[in-house]
Amino acid sequence: MLLSRNGSRTCITTVDGEPMRVRRVEIADLPSAVEWDHYATVGGVGLSADAGKYFFFSTEIGTVEDSDSGAIIYARAAQ
Repeated sequence: MLLSRNGSRTCITTVDGEPMRVRRVEIADLPSAVEWDHYATVGGVGLSADAGKYFFFSTEIGTVEDSDSGAIIYARAAQ
């Protein structure tokens, strides 16, 4: 879903409330196989945005918003 927004102004907010305004998101290489194994276990994918300016995991995403319209594209369900 995020990769399909590449080129569109997008605001990703983490579950900790950190906003990241991005235009491009890519699947990131994680530093170690241990991290890959951990995030695979919890269902997360390592991501990087805007040429490595931000690094995060899919499990950390709280909301995804279209920056131009303000429309919420994705909101994490309450746990």
